[in-house]
Amino acid sequence: GYPGQTYPGQTYPAQNYPTPDYPTPDYPVQATPTQDYPAQSYPAQSYPEQHGAWSGPHATAGTATPAPVPASGALPVPAPRRSVTRTRDADQDGGAAAAPARDIARDGEARGAGRGTDQDTGRDGDRPQRSNTRLAADRRTLRDLGVPTAWTRGLRGGDRFAAVVRMLDRMPDVELDADLPVVAVVGPSGPVQLEAHRTALDLHLDDRPRPVVVIPRDRRGRGAAIARSHRLGVCVAAVETSGYDCDEAVTETLQAIGADAVVAVIDASLPFEESQRWLDALGQVDAIAVDNAASSPRNAAPLQLGVPVVRLDGIPIDRITWAAVLCAQLEAASPAE
Repeated sequence: GYPGQTYPGQTYPAQNYPTPDYPTPDYPVQATPTQDYPAQSYPAQSYPEQHGAWSGPHATAGTATPAPVPASGALPVPAPRRSVTRTRDADQDGGAAAAPARDIARDGEARGAGRGTDQDTGRDGDRPQRSNTRLAADRRTLRDLGVPTAWTRGLRGGDRFAAVVRMLDRMPDVELDADLPVVAVVGPSGPVQLEAHRTALDLHLDDRPRPVVVIPRDRRGRGAAIARSHRLGVCVAAVETSGYDCDEAVTETLQAIGADAVVAVIDASLPFEESQRWLDALGQVDAIAVDNAASSPRNAAPLQLGVPVVRLDGIPIDRITWAAVLCAQLEAASPAE
């Protein structure tokens, strides 16, 4: 029983609970019958060597290895097998599987058997020699066109256009400031006026080309033209000459108009010595415009003058344009492979 519990204000009587008495069950013990199995005996097994089990031109004969005779009642242990993988060709043709490494080596020998001959890859072996031959031919052609010899020595092999662009790194750049008030263009009467108007477009004002003042060769009209250039202030003066004989009148005119920059028009067919003498007589020349370049066999000779070339037959020209012109003539003389 449990003693009585007392809580404030409440009293509970003691409770008595009887202890249950459960009977113990008696389960019968079950016995498992014992079974006798007769001893098993297995016949001896023999396994052939697998590497010689295939037929074909490359097959080798194999010998069967008998398994050891087991003791009475013991299971036999089969002989270990050798792993062999057949290829699809061997299954179809009945031949042995060829080793991949052997096939690759055999193919490499077949491809390399003709190396160095004219019939197969011998042409590739001659490529450096052909490249050097083409480089020498390009240098010779550039010298014939008038490119300075020192520049052609810097020509390298590889891509022809890129090589010519790198060679022209020594070419001086044109520096004609658009803020210069008076720019004089000097040359024979016909080409000089055309070049003066092109220069007026290049050095244009806000919304229009610069005004062009033509200064003739005769002294009577020269004074009036010089006075007009002074009134304009900002202009392009086309100073006409009698051919390429520079007299004192031309240099006096350049001083009278106060030319801030001078562009000389050069005929491409003019001998180099004559062109150089004319430029020296003019004094300070900032740029040259080459005329009749398409009809001259030495259209690159003005590059030897050491003065920036601003135009070639009326077309603005820079290092990239020069490279295109020269490469077109190189291609005509010796086509690139």
